[in-house]
Amino acid sequence: MGLPLAIKAHGEGNLAEAARQYERALDQNKVEPILFQNYGALLRASGDEKRAEIIYKQGLSRYPNHSDILPNYANLLKSTGQTSEALQCYLTHLRCCRAGDDPKLKIAYTQCIDALLSESRVQWALQMIRSAIKDLGLCFELLWSLFRICNHEGGHSFAEDQQQLVLDTIELRLESCTPLEKAEFIFARSFFELNREELEAALQSIQLASEVLSTALLVTPEEQKKAQKLYDRSNWNSSCILLKHQLFQQGWSLYEYGLRTPAPGKQKWQRALKKPFSLHELPLWRGSELKGQRILLLEEQAVGDTMMFASLLPPLIQESAHVGLLLSGRLLPIYQRSLSTEIQQGEVSIWSQNDVAEGRLHPGLFDVQCPLGSICQHRFTTVDTYAPRVPILVAEGASSHQFRLNYSMGATEKIIGISWRGGAQADRMKQKSIHVDLIADLMKQFPHYRFVSLQYGDVKSVISGWQVRGIPVIHDEKVNPLKNMELWLNQVAACDAVISVANTTIHGAGGLNIPTQCLLSLHSDWRWLSDSAVMRSYWYPSVGIARETKQQGWQTALEQVSSWLQAGCPMPDGPVHTEEESASGSHAFVEGDPIQE
Repeated sequence: MGLPLAIKAHGEGNLAEAARQYERALDQNKVEPILFQNYGALLRASGDEKRAEIIYKQGLSRYPNHSDILPNYANLLKSTGQTSEALQCYLTHLRCCRAGDDPKLKIAYTQCIDALLSESRVQWALQMIRSAIKDLGLCFELLWSLFRICNHEGGHSFAEDQQQLVLDTIELRLESCTPLEKAEFIFARSFFELNREELEAALQSIQLASEVLSTALLVTPEEQKKAQKLYDRSNWNSSCILLKHQLFQQGWSLYEYGLRTPAPGKQKWQRALKKPFSLHELPLWRGSELKGQRILLLEEQAVGDTMMFASLLPPLIQESAHVGLLLSGRLLPIYQRSLSTEIQQGEVSIWSQNDVAEGRLHPGLFDVQCPLGSICQHRFTTVDTYAPRVPILVAEGASSHQFRLNYSMGATEKIIGISWRGGAQADRMKQKSIHVDLIADLMKQFPHYRFVSLQYGDVKSVISGWQVRGIPVIHDEKVNPLKNMELWLNQVAACDAVISVANTTIHGAGGLNIPTQCLLSLHSDWRWLSDSAVMRSYWYPSVGIARETKQQGWQTALEQVSSWLQAGCPMPDGPVHTEEESASGSHAFVEGDPIQE
């Protein structure tokens, strides 16, 4: 029968066979709850979120109050940005658990609280905790939820001494916790300390949490797996915060854990690589001297990250005998042109996955290999080593000139590229993007400029809406960066200046050294320094930063960009970093090698 075979294959990790047997079970009408629960989870893990949603809905149509299908479906909704729908689903699950005295009541409460916080409904989350304490008592999990509320950006009703009280109360209970619970809390405490600028204490907490995990007696495979996941995820999260605080030496070391940290959606991992050769075939570069060595650098999963890390190539080219760069087809022509001088001199070679498949690229051509994102820990641990050469990218001149002729129509006004949406996942897109009405209000102030959309994706409805408002934004349908990134870069190069949220447009404009203003949201990531005194990107000095703030939202940022436009879009100035951050003492993080075969 299909269902038992599906469960067996799923347990053995044979996901393709499990999926086939789950479909067979559906055809056989063997519609037990575990079918919908397991198959939905498999589809979601495989990146097929649409099919997973269909399966969960089928399950809930038959078992509307099932205590496993409901939260699984809610988790899917949350990960796809349907946060309001997810919250309703979590609340339904909670009501069912309360009505039936379900042992999963504690989990149901914490999931509801997390969902409320993701919607910034802090007061409702507090009310939820009060109800939970009545039902469950003041258990560790609820203290943990209360701690997260204290540190939520909407939790302003908590004074610092109240936050500290919650922290101290949890610490008093740590001895009765499992090693996993203890380590998770200490990692979270480090984030709390980082947010309070207590950098030395935060580093000590990260070290302590790592030691707790490394010395814990973990008996079962399940415990060991959970510990490894916690270790990987927490080190990755720590790296993201450390990098934002300009603690590059520690941050880039922990950045390696992105290779083993899951990410939502099709991306699957925070960092992922197409490894052409095993470490046995071609050793990993771990920071040794490169004189006389040939190094193969592997592109990162995200195109923008590959472009960003590739901006650091010049010192490695100078140090080594030869640098090979393995790239996706979208980036190949860009770097073949941008590094043409080095290629002609035999210092650089550019490779594709086709070269690997057809045997042109083989291990004998190189001495070591390294992911592009891993070079920072070995050579770029101080902020003054960034942006070694500007511009780092070169557009195709004739194409850019033609774009400019088409857009200017013989006029002399400036051409301003714009991009307003960022993020791959729906929830991240909401955080990184700026509302189109705000961009429209900005553009209306400058009718003498020509604005050109550099935004990737379907933007026809947005452009039409602007045109109805009398804002003639140019949308060139010939350009699709998802299909032809070289043409898109040539379009960017045709602009006198660029305004964009933090997305791939920044890497294009910054790499070309075009005067740019980045509309940086409150939810900026590890690629940007958090200090509001920093006025430019340390990766791209031509990129100024206009920050969204808690108090005024986008108002101050848009006023800054408006003044810049009024001044004629000069090259941004101001600091690209603050004084080099440091933490006293030595923090030898527990050793582990995130790079695996």
